[in-house]
Amino acid sequence: MLTRVITAIILAILTTTVVLWAPQQVFDGIILLIIAAGLYEFFKLTLPTEKLYRITGILWGIIFSATLLFLRHSNAPSAVILSGLFIILLIYMHHATTFEGVVSKVGITLLGVVYLGATLPFWGFLRAMPHGRALVFMGIAAAALCDTFAMFAGKAIGGKKFAPLTSPNKTVIGFIAGFLGSLAGVYIVRIIGWQELPLLHVLIIGLAIGFIGPMGDLIESLFKRDYHVKDSGNVIPGHGGVLDRLDAMIFVGPFVYWYAKWAL
Repeated sequence: MLTRVITAIILAILTTTVVLWAPQQVFDGIILLIIAAGLYEFFKLTLPTEKLYRITGILWGIIFSATLLFLRHSNAPSAVILSGLFIILLIYMHHATTFEGVVSKVGITLLGVVYLGATLPFWGFLRAMPHGRALVFMGIAAAALCDTFAMFAGKAIGGKKFAPLTSPNKTVIGFIAGFLGSLAGVYIVRIIGWQELPLLHVLIIGLAIGFIGPMGDLIESLFKRDYHVKDSGNVIPGHGGVLDRLDAMIFVGPFVYWYAKWAL
């Protein structure tokens, strides 16, 4: 537990520093590095014995993410996803020693590219918006406090399991408490960095992240249960892998971006 807390404090300091002071292109570059690490973990988990599939999936995902982050206003992302699929299919067709399972492996490759490569770049888009730093902090704080409130409430009170097959430790009480944590995260950021934001938006964003964050966590747990592993990696002391730390935020970034774009 001590290692987990120390790591969380260090990550919070680093994240705050990057969000507040890093130039936009540097911020986007860091996002790309995080995506690359996530892609490595995802394909190591899902295609552990298929080196060719892992390498092509990681490269395709990085290129797709980079075009979204740095060429977001062009047609490059759609060209990369379509041409990449065609090239990947040709490579797999040429190198396949057996045709059994090829379709599922192609599907896993495409899933990894979209799951991480099409979602995490939204944090870069979000940071570049008006009030972007506050919006990024809202997303991170809401997801983090949602997880924290849920964990402590679940351990302290217990009760009925929320998703016993996918994540046996999660409880209904913890899920409900997570909404309070999410709302608290958004409200704290509003007080510190964006006091003009109407409370109605705080309520909507907080409640939405209180649902989206845990669902993102359960989605990653679904993948891990399928491959019978507890953590996606061990690169972050006390927290597991990059995916274990980011799972709740994978779909939060796109939501906050689109909500800010159309409602704020």
